[in-house]
Amino acid sequence: MNDMELKEKEPLKNSGMKISTKIAVVTILVGIVAFLVGSIMFRASGDKYRKERIKSISETVDAGKIEKIDINIAASNVKILKSSDDKIHVEGETVPESLDVRTDGEVLIIATDSVVWDFKEIAYNLVSHHNKNIAVNISLPEKVFNEIKYELGAGETSISGINCQKAYIGTSAGRLEIVDFDCSSFDVDSSAGDVVIRKLNCDSSDIDLSAGKLDVEDMTCNTADFDNSAGATDISRIECKGILSVDSSAGA
Repeated sequence: MNDMELKEKEPLKNSGMKISTKIAVVTILVGIVAFLVGSIMFRASGDKYRKERIKSISETVDAGKIEKIDINIAASNVKILKSSDDKIHVEGETVPESLDVRTDGEVLIIATDSVVWDFKEIAYNLVSHHNKNIAVNISLPEKVFNEIKYELGAGETSISGINCQKAYIGTSAGRLEIVDFDCSSFDVDSSAGDVVIRKLNCDSSDIDLSAGKLDVEDMTCNTADFDNSAGATDISRIECKGILSVDSSAGA
């Protein structure tokens, strides 16, 4: 009797599993269709949405009294390079609408509003390639600044030909490339994205990556500390007079 009961229940169990599988498949398909429809809708309204949130900018600042530069941008591609004159220039045809350039005593502040969690903006960024054109170009003269502090929420960063006493560079998401950088104290903190460094001269450096490839070549320093939690680490042509520490938790 027990054997008969078991044999009768097995088909019911298998049938239930088949129904659950079908429901899961249908749910996934519905989700995919909804995402595609939403993507099309956001693309259709994307240009208008984008125009409401960008502007062009061309600002020139006398670098004579500026000792510290504080850059804090929520989301944009950013280039920081050597100026052709003795002025500081902030330019771009398509920059974030909230980007503001101002001075506070000896400090030059280049900043946008804090990141706002806007569902439409996030979705548009995911399904559109237009925002790759949003870029801020910052040109700095050969003057040795006391401090440069740079923080970027999302986007690619390229820095070249800069000289300062103290530098802090923090990025949350995006590729970071640094070429021909000269400073005393050099700190990099990258949450997600590759970091490429070429020709760095510093007294001390502290470079931390949470996820991404670290590629360093041609570096001179007294002390250096490299920490890469997840990603490949490639360090070559480095001359370190003091302590050199390399910690690569996961990756070649």
